Amino acid sequence: MHVFGQIEYEKGYFINNDGVRSDCFIKNSDWFGSPDKIRYKNSESSEAVSMNVSEIKELGIGDARFIRKTLPAELATRDIRKLTITKTPEWKEQTLFLRVLVEGKANLYHHRLQGFDYFFFSVDGGDIKQLVYKLYLFTADEVRNNVYYHSSTNFGQNREYINQLQTFVYCASFSTEKVKQVKYERKPLAKYFTEYNACHGIVAVDREKHSQQKVHLKIAPGIGTGSLTRTDGGDYTYRDYGKATDYRLGAELEFVLPFNRNKWSLLFEPAFHSFKTSGRYAATYQSIEPMLAARYYFFLGKKTSIFINAGMIADLALTYEARDFTASKGFTLSFAGGAGFQYRKFSIEARPYSTRRLLTSDQDSFLNFQKFSFILGYKIF
Repeated sequence: MHVFGQIEYEKGYFINNDGVRSDCFIKNSDWFGSPDKIRYKNSESSEAVSMNVSEIKELGIGDARFIRKTLPAELATRDIRKLTITKTPEWKEQTLFLRVLVEGKANLYHHRLQGFDYFFFSVDGGDIKQLVYKLYLFTADEVRNNVYYHSSTNFGQNREYINQLQTFVYCASFSTEKVKQVKYERKPLAKYFTEYNACHGIVAVDREKHSQQKVHLKIAPGIGTGSLTRTDGGDYTYRDYGKATDYRLGAELEFVLPFNRNKWSLLFEPAFHSFKTSGRYAATYQSIEPMLAARYYFFLGKKTSIFINAGMIADLALTYEARDFTASKGFTLSFAGGAGFQYRKFSIEARPYSTRRLLTSDQDSFLNFQKFSFILGYKIF
């Protein structure tokens, strides 16, 4: 458990409501929005303690920083099933735990509630204000008179935040069109605030850079065991072609997703495999089996991890034949799971596969292929 703690708990700090700062080890869940509570340890070996953010004025861990503020805000829904005809914000004094996205002459803050993002800003250390973006329903008169009406929707957008940017967060070198094109999203707004700070000679602290998308390429040969049987339409086995070693040669292209501390990734893995039995009913089965899969990592340290993955394989048969059947060309879908260990550039994985049902020229029978593989990996980049 201690090795897991090394990666889950990182050095950080919090300031409580009395203004007392505590340096500690905080569990980093890589919150995309704002946390409701935290778990922390006073030392790496001590017991973890939970703390509600209502007890915290400020929190810092890694690149992430949060502050708690009471301010006028409207966290209006953007669920089109719950919109109202009210276009302007209905302000309410609220206490929010805000994530700091950009710091400089102008600061950008973020709050997430029920899957929707809300942004706030301040300039020159002034009060924090909400950047206004609100969806609203058109009234019956507006629809009837075709005012602001779009053929595919019955709602409009209050994009007051564009006027706020032009008024309070503006640089003379920015064009009006540039400001109007800024979307009410994390990356576009963070980029805009960073450029504004740079325009005023301030090197901003961009706290959005803590997670980046990466691409890795591995060579992935493997060896395992397989078996091939033939059944009729009622799953009655009337021919067993035996077991044999299954060889594979493949490559793995991995796209690491830029959230949750790079624990999730998507895989594309094309591979060639060859299976041959001997004896009276010798059979040969060779195919290309590209796989699309998702992977999740459990980091044990900076250079070691274990992982699990699951995916779908579209098997493209090249050869499968024996004395008593001929192949029916096509492809077959099947599934595979796996678990493995990775150290630096090397990895090893154990992978079971679902039963693969192959067609033959005899429409009343099927071939059933089962296998289990051990896959070695070497990361090229």
